[in-house]
Amino acid sequence: MKELYFESIYAFDRTDEPVFVGIPFKKGELFDEKKIAVKNEKGEQKPSFSRALSTWEDGSVKWLFTDFLADIPALKSAKYFLAIEEEPQTIKGIVSDEKVTDTGKITLDFTKGELFEINGSDVTLSPMCFSDKDNGKYSFTKKSVQTEQYSPLKETRLIKGVFTAKERNVEAEIRVTCYWQKSYFDIGITIINTDTLPLRIESFSLVLKKPFDGKMRQNVAHSNYRTIYTSSEGEAIENLIDANYLLFESNESNPEVFYGTFFGDMTNEKGGVCATVYQAQQNYPKAVSIEAGVMNIDLMPGNVEDITLFMGMAKEHIVRIYLHKGLSPETLSNESTLFQLPDRPAVDPSVFKESGVFSPLIFTDEYFPKAERYFAGMADGHTRSYGVVSWGDSPDMGYTQQGRGGG
Repeated sequence: MKELYFESIYAFDRTDEPVFVGIPFKKGELFDEKKIAVKNEKGEQKPSFSRALSTWEDGSVKWLFTDFLADIPALKSAKYFLAIEEEPQTIKGIVSDEKVTDTGKITLDFTKGELFEINGSDVTLSPMCFSDKDNGKYSFTKKSVQTEQYSPLKETRLIKGVFTAKERNVEAEIRVTCYWQKSYFDIGITIINTDTLPLRIESFSLVLKKPFDGKMRQNVAHSNYRTIYTSSEGEAIENLIDANYLLFESNESNPEVFYGTFFGDMTNEKGGVCATVYQAQQNYPKAVSIEAGVMNIDLMPGNVEDITLFMGMAKEHIVRIYLHKGLSPETLSNESTLFQLPDRPAVDPSVFKESGVFSPLIFTDEYFPKAERYFAGMADGHTRSYGVVSWGDSPDMGYTQQGRGGG
C-alpha cells in the first residue's frame, strides 16, 4: 500500500471532500487501474476512481491519477492508503448524458440558457456581460458542449462559444466542473484573442439572480488574516480589489499558493447562493456587488484598470458557485477558503524513488548547504507581479542581462 498524508490545515471538519493525487508505480506492479482502492486508517474504503496517465513498456501503469473522497478532521492530520485489490472496484457517482449532469445534489441542463440552467433552483445565471472600448457590448453564442473529462466523482464539460460585437468575434471556452454529492460547481471562463488587433477590455462579469421579496441576507467578504464582511438586507453593497487596495494591505502568506479569499452571498428563507472568485487578489481587479437579489461578479470591473489582451493572449477566470440551505457567513467563509487552498495529500519520497520513474541521481541523503542557500535565494529574490494579465510574470534581470543584448 502507498500512504497518502494530509497535514493539519483547517480548524473545521471536511467530510467527503473531493481530493486527488498523482502517484507513480514500479514497472509490472499494476496492470489494471480499476483494482485500486483508497482506504482510511481504519481500513474503511472510500469512494475513488483511478485512471492511468502513462504506462511502462510492458503495459503496466507508470503514472496513476486518483480522485477520491476524504474525511479530514479539524486541527488534525489524516492518512489514507492506496491498495491494489483482487477485483475491480465499482462505485456509484455522477449521472450524465448529452443534456444534463446530475451530481445527486444539483442538476445542470446544458441544453438551456446561455450556458446552462440549474434545474429545480430559484437561482438563475443571467447572460454574461462583456464589452470592450472599441466595439461596445458583446453577445455570446454557444457553439458546442462536450464532456472533456468524466469520472463518477467529478465531471468537466467544455462549452465553446464566441462573443460578437459589430464585426469582431472573440472566442471563449467555458469549463464547468461538477462534483459527486456536492451542491457546488466551478465555472472556468477563458477569453481568447485570436485577432491581430488588441482587445481593450472595458468590463466582463457574471450575473446571478435570486428572487427578492423585500428582505434578504446579503454579504460580500474578503480575507487576509481574517474575514471581513460587508452586509445588508437588500441595499447595494460592493467589494472591490484594485491596485490601491493591494498597495496598502500587507500579506505574509505565499501568494503563489494562497493569499486570502473573496466572495459574495445572497440568502433568503429558501436557501442561498455563494460565489467565490479564485485568486481574486493575485488577479486584480476584481469586484463583487449585490443589490436586491442580483449579484454581479466582476471578473474585469469597468473603469478600474486598463486591461488589454494582444493577439494570442488568453485569460482564464474561475468562480465556484455554491447553492446552500442557509449556511452562516462563517461557514461560507470556510468553504470559500477551502476552494482557494484545497486539501492535497503528500506522497512519501520513497514511493518516487522505488518506482524508478526518476533518475536515482535526484535522491540522496547528503545535504548540500551551499546549493540549498542558492535555491532559497533564487526563490526569495524572484519578483512577483500581480494583476489580471500579469500574475506570475515579471522581468528577471539576472536572465534579461545575459546574452547578446546585454539587457
